[in-house]
Amino acid sequence: VDNQASVQVGNNAVQWTNVERNPVPEPHKQEVTPYQGNGVLGPVSVGETIKYEITYQNYKNTEADVKITDVLDKNVEFVSASDSGKCVTENGRNVVRWTLEKVKPGVNGKVTLSVKVLKGALKANGGPDKVVNNGDTATVQVGNDNAFTLDTVENPVAEKVSVKVSKVDANSNKTLTGAHLVILDSAGNLFAEWDSDGKEHTVTGLTVGATYTLRETKAPSGYKIAADVTFVAEANGKITGTAATDSNGTILVKDEPVSGTGVVKVTKYTLKAGRAYRVKDETYYTALFSDSGLKTRVTDVKELKLKNSYTTSVTFSKLDYGTYYVAETDKLGKPMTSSARITKVEITNQKVTLNQSQRYVESTIRNTVSGGVLGAYEPINLEVKKKVVSATGKALKVNATFRFALFSDEACTKRVSGVGIQTIKLKNKSSGTTTFKNLPYGDHFYVAEVDSNGSPIKNSNTKFEYTVSYSDNGPAYSEVNRTTVTVTNKKKKVAGANRDSSNKKSGTAGENRNSTAGENAAPVKTGDETPIVPLMVTMLFAGAAALFLALRRRRLRRS
Repeated sequence: VDNQASVQVGNNAVQWTNVERNPVPEPHKQEVTPYQGNGVLGPVSVGETIKYEITYQNYKNTEADVKITDVLDKNVEFVSASDSGKCVTENGRNVVRWTLEKVKPGVNGKVTLSVKVLKGALKANGGPDKVVNNGDTATVQVGNDNAFTLDTVENPVAEKVSVKVSKVDANSNKTLTGAHLVILDSAGNLFAEWDSDGKEHTVTGLTVGATYTLRETKAPSGYKIAADVTFVAEANGKITGTAATDSNGTILVKDEPVSGTGVVKVTKYTLKAGRAYRVKDETYYTALFSDSGLKTRVTDVKELKLKNSYTTSVTFSKLDYGTYYVAETDKLGKPMTSSARITKVEITNQKVTLNQSQRYVESTIRNTVSGGVLGAYEPINLEVKKKVVSATGKALKVNATFRFALFSDEACTKRVSGVGIQTIKLKNKSSGTTTFKNLPYGDHFYVAEVDSNGSPIKNSNTKFEYTVSYSDNGPAYSEVNRTTVTVTNKKKKVAGANRDSSNKKSGTAGENRNSTAGENAAPVKTGDETPIVPLMVTMLFAGAAALFLALRRRRLRRS
């Protein structure tokens, strides 16, 4: 508003004062969903909702009605309007009108309008490939003053296309089954996922010109994980980006066969206030990366399932020699350091190196969790029972001392600190027991018979048998699943005795199982996926020999 006055003295010439300019605040229109601003914005899809916002101000000194009008694009459908806005049809066009009565002086306000994009906007349907909310067809009028025209907002309308994806062997291009594949949009949101079945898979509804990421979260058995690739689907069906395609435009996800012998074991613990706590039923994820920045994932995303337990583990096998970095991830393989449930992630031995002399490495993930837990983990007791038998399996009374120790590695080269050697002294007896008491939570235990110096006994010419059994005396869990342990050891023929052909047996937890151990007997471990009860190991010996029993402490309850 411009204000200028004139002054005349007598018959003198009229003198004009300076122009006093008071700018009137102009209303504006902008898009607020899915983009923000005006002018030409990002692409929208058929069926997508666009939300606009129109601002106004009563710049007068008195109350005034504010009238707002917006003529809609022909290729959008009215959805809703705030402040009692009404959509009416005038001259074949949809028009939204607002009448805001008696707006007080100086009051600022806004109204909103939502519309949905129709198929007619597509070029394939004869449309302009865009929707436009024109400024000259949207106006704001305050009182009886001239109406203001508003800003123009324009969105290209993206067409939808489909792509074909095939999972193949990198060398032969033979299709593979058993892979889990996902497609992520440019914001990292999951767009599609499927398991390969040996056939081409078609993904529909992709936006023309948008960038997508194709990721393999699980490789087929015997294959390495493929690296992520990006692609853009064009309207003509052409695929651009880093994804490989065949002559027909099918995206090929190529996997190399595994050839390594390295193994990395990852164990997870859940803690609260520094103590191990069981959780009811939760699933976490882990993967290995080739770089410290955790950008390039080189393994499957593996599940870490906890059910009425505070720890679980997974194994990455058939790895090439080299350096790997352990990370906790989400389901799609994205590294994470916290979540709504996890307040802290600590990884011990995060950087692991595999080579000819070190083919097996362990790493530990410790999570401090928030929210509900089932209860604190209790230390357990481990009972070892020794039983001496003759070559024919009959109890044999002896006068001898037997010793046992706990080790932290499967090769039984590293004694567990703070845990002494336990002895069983037999005086004209065929059996006896000893107990390792109050073992804390943490790592894995391996039990071995040792000599007086604490070194495992490795006399391969000695014949022995043993039985593994379980008891159920600890605090009750709502579910207790016992892992089956099958032991088959090579039986040695004992000079002067008949061959006993009945010693090779197997069974499930809770049953007695006898077997004969001799040269190169494999270590026996408890299961990795569920808590189990205190473990009793009964070893039947005709002489001194080594037995390695791997014991997961987390699988036990107080005996």
